[in-house]
Amino acid sequence: MDDLTALRELRSDAPTAETGQLARGRWKLMAAAVSEEESGSAPARQNRLLRGRLRSTALAAVTAAAVTGGVLVALPGSSGDPGGIGEPQTVATVLAAAAITAEESPLPRPTADQWVFHDVVACDAGCGINPQWVKGDGSLWVVPEKTPVPGKKPVLEQRPTPRHATFDDIRFEPIKTYDAFAQLPTDPKALLKKVSTDPRFVLVHPIPDQPRPPVLPIAPSGRPGKPVKIEVRDPRTGKLVTRTVWTSRSVPPASRPVTPAPLTPELQYQNILALMQQAPVIPPKVNAALFKALALIPGTKLVKTPMKDAFGRPSTTISATRDSTGWLPDRNSPGKFKKVVTHFTTYLFLDPRTYVFRGYRTLIDDGRSIVPEERTRKATAVVDSPGTVEGGADWVGYKLPKWDGIPAPR
Repeated sequence: MDDLTALRELRSDAPTAETGQLARGRWKLMAAAVSEEESGSAPARQNRLLRGRLRSTALAAVTAAAVTGGVLVALPGSSGDPGGIGEPQTVATVLAAAAITAEESPLPRPTADQWVFHDVVACDAGCGINPQWVKGDGSLWVVPEKTPVPGKKPVLEQRPTPRHATFDDIRFEPIKTYDAFAQLPTDPKALLKKVSTDPRFVLVHPIPDQPRPPVLPIAPSGRPGKPVKIEVRDPRTGKLVTRTVWTSRSVPPASRPVTPAPLTPELQYQNILALMQQAPVIPPKVNAALFKALALIPGTKLVKTPMKDAFGRPSTTISATRDSTGWLPDRNSPGKFKKVVTHFTTYLFLDPRTYVFRGYRTLIDDGRSIVPEERTRKATAVVDSPGTVEGGADWVGYKLPKWDGIPAPR
């Protein structure tokens, strides 16, 4: 007879615990484990080893208790809290729960003849539905020929996969991407460093703060002015080139240094979200480690009020903000420039019950207007033929709810 059976027979008259009672203990245990993990305190080697074993046992118990039929019970205090306990969530506990779910992902490594299906919405000025099927070997890409019509199966168009940027290599090479991610470390600190420095995994590039440009002389009205040689950055190659301009136009010099700037914590956060969004399928253990790496990044906040994504789904949301400084010609003072600080706020959307990654939204605020951008995923699956969804049914168009990317909770 095992210990659990003996315990059940000993207390056979005890009432069954309610969902709320179980949730309270479950997430207190999770929060304590995460808190201890972050503190790093270890008074003695033997005690540290014992705590490590207890923590592993505790997290295993959390996993077993929290995952029912493949669905993780919501954190207390979230919109999906079944017990209504209202205990506060934290960034650490939310990402710990997301890591557990990610490690249980059923998505397999695709074969060369299979297709990775993404049902994605991209929003800028408006929102567009972008279902796509990418062949496992990276040779073909299938998308609707025209804008999908709600309720109808679209005519599909087959295209060669594009190769214009780093994210194309990740997005359109399912097998190679899966294998490349499988080689990444699963230690969160090592993983964060790797995806922040290895060019293969850096999808966002920092724009360094621009120094104040010099005041350029302006030619008197009616005169052509004098030629001035300045260095500017070629937008196609990114290299410094010498150009001749006339002083009647104010042209700021190119920024230095030319070497890429390292990723700030806020850009590390945005880069991991871009990897999650662009990668067709990520190995479960690495995907879980990415959520744990997010928990190491300082400056992230849990948005108190659930935000809706482009599909209108209320989501558990985590935000990070960064600022960038630049200069624009001052219309009121020809030849001079005014400082402009642009605020970037990126929101991570998670399913409030399962903590599955849904996508992210970025608000770009330059003080004059706020421009929203969003990339959100409705479904991902490995399928046998393009035009189908998980289970083999045909994909059909649907109508999106009205999208209001702004204002968003601060």
